Parts: sequence; structure tokens; C-alpha cells
Amino acid sequence: MSIKAATKSKQDVQPELNCYPFCEDMSNVPAPWFAFYGDVDQTLSYPDASMFDMLERAANLYPDVNAITFMGKATKFKKIVRQIRQTARAFAAIGIH
Repeated sequence: MSIKAATKSKQDVQPELNCYPFCEDMSNVPAPWFAFYGDVDQTLSYPDASMFDMLERAANLYPDVNAITFMGKATKFKKIVRQIRQTARAFAAIGIH
């Protein structure tokens, strides 16, 4: 058997949806893992806020708590928010809004 015959194409793996993967209603997407959830909810509720809003809220509550640690270097919430604002100002200064 050739390698090509042994591999499935992208079309073979995707569910039968015309809008996949950008469907607004994902209720008809096959999800076999739900069988293993038990009493755990299959969906989550998220606040109507941007990622920055959520980071800013965390920074207000926990400014000196480490938000991330990457390759041994920790970054606090307040520093991440400061860096995001600085980046946004730099984009705005060059006309990206």
C-alpha cells in the first residue's frame, strides 16, 4: 500500500458541514468525547468581554501575581497589561486601529 493510499485527505476527516470549521452553531458537529464527560457540563459560559478586558480585570485583582511563566521567566498580570497598552499605542501611531 502506498503512503498516499494510507492517509486520509482533509475532506475525509472533516464532518459533513458546509461551514466547517467556521460554523456559528456547532451543535451538529460530532463530538464522541462527550460520552466520557459524565456529569460535567458540555458547554461553558463566557462573559461578554474581550481577552484584553479579562486580562485587565485579572490585573486589577491580582497585579503582582504571575500570569504566565515561559522558559523559566515569569511575567505578572500588570506587566502584560502595560505591554499590551504600549503595543496598542504603537499600532495607533502608525495608523493601525
